[in-house]
Amino acid sequence: MTLRTRMLRMLSTAKGVHESGSNEGGLSRTFVVCVAAVVTCAFAWHAPKAFGESFADHATRLSRSSDPFFQHVAASRLAFVARHAPHALHGDEERTHAIVALMDPKRRRDVRLEAMRALHILLETSDGDQAMERHRNDIEHALEKNNEDDMSSPETVEVVETLRRSINRTTGSGT
Repeated sequence: MTLRTRMLRMLSTAKGVHESGSNEGGLSRTFVVCVAAVVTCAFAWHAPKAFGESFADHATRLSRSSDPFFQHVAASRLAFVARHAPHALHGDEERTHAIVALMDPKRRRDVRLEAMRALHILLETSDGDQAMERHRNDIEHALEKNNEDDMSSPETVEVVETLRRSINRTTGSGT
């Protein structure tokens, strides 16, 4: 057997093509890739539930920053946690207060909008009634201030109205 033949045989088996012409190596590689993709998806699905507490803690710390970028990141993370791991926000006064504090009219509009989304998601969950009762005055005050400042944007109007409907539904009063 010549050197050229040996090299061609080694290259063909390295690519997954055996002497019989089948592609068994390629199939096993495809199987490994599929298993890795399934494991990655399963991890991504369960990660928010497992790490929700630390996401919420970090977002709460970020919300205290004076930099608008970090405030926006905090509001986005709190909305993510409220959507995917609401158990991390329930019963924790500091985290709920961080969402309400981000709705302060002194904050940038995009930060307030994201905080309103997070609060709306929180109010839609089963323990949202408790959060609403504890922070009712702060929430209504922030909504009134935001109502005066930001009603030029249709997106803001939609979020404020959705949040108001959610608050009215939660408290049982109809407007």
